[in-house]
Amino acid sequence: MRRKSNSQVTIAYQHIRDRIISYSLAPGTQISDNSLAKELDMSRAPIREAILLLQMDGLVQLNDQGTMIVSPLSINDVVDILHIRSALESESILLISAGGWLSAERENEMIEIHRQLSSFAQQDTSMNHYMYDDLFHSKLAEYSGSPRICELLGRMRLQMQRARWLNLASPNRLEASVKEHDAILSAILHHEQDECIRLLRLHLKNSETALRSILQDKQIQALAMMVSNFCNQD
Repeated sequence: MRRKSNSQVTIAYQHIRDRIISYSLAPGTQISDNSLAKELDMSRAPIREAILLLQMDGLVQLNDQGTMIVSPLSINDVVDILHIRSALESESILLISAGGWLSAERENEMIEIHRQLSSFAQQDTSMNHYMYDDLFHSKLAEYSGSPRICELLGRMRLQMQRARWLNLASPNRLEASVKEHDAILSAILHHEQDECIRLLRLHLKNSETALRSILQDKQIQALAMMVSNFCNQD
C-alpha cells in the first residue's frame, strides 16, 4: 500500500493545476479522483488533498449535483478578476512609489523580464511569453512589500491563466501586450506614478476587451483548446 506524502500532494496539485490552466481540462469538466489516481499512479488521498487546494484557489468547485468540476469561466468571472487585479496592482504602484521606487538591481531585473517577454513574443512562443508576462506582474506585487497583495494577486493571476490560453486564437493581442508592458516599464523607470497606473489599468482593460470577444465565441474557444493541447504534447 502506497503511503501518502506531501510530495505526492504537490505533484498531484501541480499536475491538475497545469491541466486546468492549459485548458486540457476545460471549464465544467468533471474532476475524478479515481481517474487521476490511476493517471499519476498514486492513491486517491493525495489527489483529494490536491483538489481541496485547487478549490481554495478557485480553480475547481462543487456543482449543484455535488460533483467536483473545473470552475466555469464566464465573461463576468474574467471581468471581476481583472477589476480586482487593476485595483491591487494600482495599489502596488502606489506602494512602490511611496518606497522611493525600485533599486537599480530591481530595475535591471524588470528590464530583463521585459526583454525575455518581448523576445518570446517575436518568436511567437506564446507559452513562454505568458510565463514572463506573469512574472512581470508578480514582481510588481512583490516589490510593493505587501504579502497580502502578493497572495491575493497570485490567486487572481492563477485563475486568469486559464483565459490566457484563449488568446492563442487571437495572436494580435500578443504584440499589443508587449507594447503595453513596454510603456508601463518606461513609466516605472521614469518614476511617473499617475502615468504608470493609467497605463497599467489600460493594459488590463485591453485584456478584458480581447477576452470578452473570445469568451463570446464557442468556435474560438474550441480552436484555443486544440492549440493548447497541441502545445502541451511532449
